[in-house]
Amino acid sequence: ETDLQDLIERSFSTFDTDEVTPLVTVGDMRVLELFHGPTFAFKDVALQFLGNLFEFFMLRGRKQRAMAVLGATSGDTGSAAIHGLRGKHNVHCFITYPRGKTSEIQRMQMETITDDNTYVTP
Repeated sequence: ETDLQDLIERSFSTFDTDEVTPLVTVGDMRVLELFHGPTFAFKDVALQFLGNLFEFFMLRGRKQRAMAVLGATSGDTGSAAIHGLRGKHNVHCFITYPRGKTSEIQRMQMETITDDNTYVTP
């Protein structure tokens, strides 16, 4: 239970609000805000946790000691994966994307991460 709580706290400490995904009122509707993670994509909610979960199991090394995550993206999935996996011990992240087919912010979110375990190529 302590390990799980630590994983959750570390995963969502990267969000810009304590509520992680606040539920706000807009007129007469309730809206769940899913854009408070490091890449502003809803995918941050899962991928921040997944990166920590992968690292947790790789550091224990019962079945394997390292892993590689391979991804091809046209936008925010790649940057969310990179941000979720950056700096994780024994977890390597390889992302490719189509040159000129992503937004400039998405390209920069992927290409400006220089952690030793992340690799990006168009």
